[in-house]
Amino acid sequence: MVWRDNEVIFTRRTERQRANGSIYRNHVYKSIGGLPTCFLSFATAAAGAWYHHKIWTCSHFGLPTWGRMAILMVVGAQFGQFFGTFAWGNPSEYWNLKMNGSLYKKEMNEYKKAYYG
Repeated sequence: MVWRDNEVIFTRRTERQRANGSIYRNHVYKSIGGLPTCFLSFATAAAGAWYHHKIWTCSHFGLPTWGRMAILMVVGAQFGQFFGTFAWGNPSEYWNLKMNGSLYKKEMNEYKKAYYG
């Protein structure tokens, strides 16, 4: 897999940003769809927490209110990330980065050390 920079003229800002940041996390962020996916995850988590009393009206399974709210927030955030990745991101690249992350992290760290000191 080739990791290349799309910027032709490097500036001090981009060099400082790339030297301090993680290349792997940046690729994962871009593969899930970026900011729209993050907003969708937060919105679905908040909706799950807000409507927890309307969703589980039949039985509470012995869980306290905060427990049900936490479960629905996590489920909502996962649903938001899943749907956002398919809507705005690249699911195959995300899956590839997550499954082979240990190999790619080593390769990207070597690249970063070679080019950014």
